[in-house]
Amino acid sequence: MLLEEKLGIPVALLNSETKLHEFYFELGNIFRFLELPDKVVRIEQFNASASRSYYANALERSITDLETLKNILSKKAQAKGFNEKTLYIYREAEEYLFHKREAPLKVELLVELQKLISSTVNRSTEDFDLFTIQYHKLPESLTQMEEAQLAEVFDMVQNENELDPIAASWILHFEILRIKPFGSDAPILARLMQNFWLAKHNLNMDGLLTLEHELFLNRSRYFELREQEEFTKENLKNKIDFGNEVFYNNLLRVKQVLRQYFRKQVEYDDANPRQRNIMNYVFEHGYKLKLYSHGLLNKRQELIMYIIHHKGFVSTKELTEEFGCNRKTIQRDFNDLLKMNMVRTIGNGSSLRYSVSIKAAGGNEELNGFMPPFLKDIHQASKGQGDEEIQSAESFVAIQASIAPANGMRGFAS
Repeated sequence: MLLEEKLGIPVALLNSETKLHEFYFELGNIFRFLELPDKVVRIEQFNASASRSYYANALERSITDLETLKNILSKKAQAKGFNEKTLYIYREAEEYLFHKREAPLKVELLVELQKLISSTVNRSTEDFDLFTIQYHKLPESLTQMEEAQLAEVFDMVQNENELDPIAASWILHFEILRIKPFGSDAPILARLMQNFWLAKHNLNMDGLLTLEHELFLNRSRYFELREQEEFTKENLKNKIDFGNEVFYNNLLRVKQVLRQYFRKQVEYDDANPRQRNIMNYVFEHGYKLKLYSHGLLNKRQELIMYIIHHKGFVSTKELTEEFGCNRKTIQRDFNDLLKMNMVRTIGNGSSLRYSVSIKAAGGNEELNGFMPPFLKDIHQASKGQGDEEIQSAESFVAIQASIAPANGMRGFAS
């Protein structure tokens, strides 16, 4: 393997933490579960694109403001001065790479990207560099050494199968900064190529990621790392660790945006504290509800099943209060769930509760995944036993329900 042969660095060292990938795919599931209108998604993708342009340039030179950039990119205003044009160039370069995302990572792609940047600059009547007001000359050719170094990095990133894609994106980013192809254009090329790589591997959250923002917030550390020109095990690890932290913080930022949209969907501000607890829980785990329904359950039934599997048991009265609907409506939901063997009844009259049907769930691994710990223990203990033993185990749930405090949904919220 290239890394081990070149530097003696185990590929395992360069694998991102599993938690980072779990968080990314969990957030992707939440994104899809919310089913945001296409218009909203387009707005957020536009905002992310504008932010990438702004902060990528601001890292090298403090220029203009984000609102001006949005007006330029949405064609509500024309790019006039130097500062505004440099922001517009980044957007053009991103669009170019978007259409090239199926192309392999090669030195030729980087050369074409730099030509696009320089030609856009030189079409202007003003003479300016992408980040400075100095005269921008047409790009010189890469030296043989630079071309060889870039080819080696691209080959390593692209062909090392065991290399984690997120870690690979940071190797690509920092190596372009270290090699400095095309001089002062290297920083913008590094960030554009990283976004290109993440998009190729579906790791840009449908265009919502703005790593440039996080780099700007942590620019002191970023500038310190990019000045490390020696390619060593320690330097590489520090850069990847820093990059993973930046990536994680960016996911947190995207999650906050999604949470705000979700709360608008469910009228969170008008809910009582207990309802808010349920809503928060559904935001974090609601995507799992689709494992239940496959189109069989309505939204309220999906939520009822989630509450039961988290709390263990629940009464019609509790849900009537929480959902603010007629008791008969909740009862109809439970009748459907009983017919599908998804729940069972415990007790009678005013003490009637509904709980998961352990026997029914035994053949459904998806349902097992939603069981609270004490139900999982009972189910595990009942495996291989007859109906009598299973009924005995389920009677434990009935006892738990009978001694549960009459505190509404607070047991769920906790």
